[in-house]
Parts: sequence; C-alpha cells; structure tokens
Amino acid sequence: MSDLPPDLPRLRTLEQWHTMWLTRIRTAILAAEQQEATAAAEKARREQQRPPAPEWVVQLGIGVGAPPVAVHMGGCAIVGKRHKGVAQEQALQLLAAGTAACHLCRPDTELGFLG
Repeated sequence: MSDLPPDLPRLRTLEQWHTMWLTRIRTAILAAEQQEATAAAEKARREQQRPPAPEWVVQLGIGVGAPPVAVHMGGCAIVGKRHKGVAQEQALQLLAAGTAACHLCRPDTELGFLG
C-alpha cells in the first residue's frame, strides 16, 4: 500500500513541490560550497602573510612586572599563551640572569650557554 495519492493531478503537484524544494536545497548547497571555498582561500592567504616564528621566545610571568618564566626555542610546543619573541642576544642575557631554560627544547644547549 502506497502513501502517495493515486491520481495524476496530485502526483504532479507533489512532483512540482519537491522539485521546487530540491532546487532550493541545491542553491543552498552551492552557496555553502562557495562560502567554504572563500573561507579556505582566506585562511591560506592569512597563513602566507603570517610573519615567521621568532627563533627564540621568552615565556612571561603572570602580572605586570613579573619576571620571565623560561626561555624557549621558537617552535617549542609548551611555550604557553604569554610569550614574546626575543633576539639571540636577549635570550642569552635572560639565561645568564637566571631565567630557566625550557627542559623540552633546550635553548641553552642550542645557544651554547654553559652558565
């Protein structure tokens, strides 16, 4: 037993109704695909414009005027959110002043710091 009407006029009406909805759905799909493509292109553009990561990073303490916590290499995975890039000379000065070297990326070894 079918749940569709048996007569041709109502079947044609249903066909038109579903064709209309299918057209609307396909239009929405195209718009969503275009939006995703635009977002992907924008993300790629931002990635290309991003400045290179600093070679050395200092992890900052919490609060204004707090001393630095540790010195890291630029790509270290455990730097945290509070950090800033520094030059090689600054990294050496911080290590000489007693700032800890990261135990994971070992910037002191890379810098040749023996302190």
